[in-house]
Amino acid sequence: MHYDSFEAEDFASDPAFVQWVRHPDAEQDTFWKDWLSRHPEKIKTLREARRMVNFLQFSTQQPRSEEQEEVRQIILRRITDSSPALQPESQPAVHWLRVAAAVAFLMLVSSAIWWVFFFSAATTYQTAYSEQQEILLPDGTQVTLNANSELKIGDAWEDEQAREVWLQGEAYFKVVKKPDASDGRFIVHTPELDIEVLGTEFNVQVRRGKTEVVLNEGKVKLKQPRQSQGLIMEPGEKASLDADQRLTKVNVNPKHYASWKDNRLFFDNASLREIFLRIQDIHGYQIKVSNPDLLQRQFTGSCPVNDITILITAISETFNLRVEQDGRQITFRPKP
Repeated sequence: MHYDSFEAEDFASDPAFVQWVRHPDAEQDTFWKDWLSRHPEKIKTLREARRMVNFLQFSTQQPRSEEQEEVRQIILRRITDSSPALQPESQPAVHWLRVAAAVAFLMLVSSAIWWVFFFSAATTYQTAYSEQQEILLPDGTQVTLNANSELKIGDAWEDEQAREVWLQGEAYFKVVKKPDASDGRFIVHTPELDIEVLGTEFNVQVRRGKTEVVLNEGKVKLKQPRQSQGLIMEPGEKASLDADQRLTKVNVNPKHYASWKDNRLFFDNASLREIFLRIQDIHGYQIKVSNPDLLQRQFTGSCPVNDITILITAISETFNLRVEQDGRQITFRPKP
């Protein structure tokens, strides 16, 4: 692939580049690091392409002085370790050797700083099915990432800029307040909705084109990309944005929606369709029913997140159903 003539849009639509941005591995990192070292003029293009792929809008800033010093010390150690001892030379020769070494050093430092600057732009956390992850963000905010989810965080965590993260899937946020910051906002970006807070606790779920926010405490503001007005939420409210961009708000028990982080799933008059989709989202099971009318039946109960057999058994007994399982596929049929 000849990337020399690529613009940001070309990189953002290139499968290999997209794969590297979203799911990097050591081999891909090596390839793009080598390519970037040969084409330093493309650093801005690649950064813009990464923004497109990740839906990120990072503000450009120079590497911090401590990062530059760290890179400088690493390169100095490598030069010292690998340089052979020099025999005495005449003063002019020594002078030009020093000049050449200085130029090479500056080029190495510049290249290394570009690399640190480029790849520190985003950190991605991902969870597999049936997996959760506790994340501590640079400002002290605590995030619990639910199964089958992805969270990206930027590198702008200074008091002068809003803190921003990007979510696909589901996560619970306990946001640290920053009352003395010039911009203390914390923004969770989803594909169709931005959740803006100052300091609060809330649950966000982004699945199948629908975004759901449940507020435990504090206050949040929801903003759609093409809407000038925002929606203010109060504790105990659930806001839902459906695939048709309709934003609604109802009162709920917020503890039931965030209980997954404490290893419990609660269902309060939930339809079997909702319950089966929840199991699919968290554990990856495909659930089928022989009679589609069953999906409208409602169920109230709870079970441990890590043991859905209790829930499956309770549903089968409540509705007199037979359970058949083949690998990760579960089928419910009426008992004869």
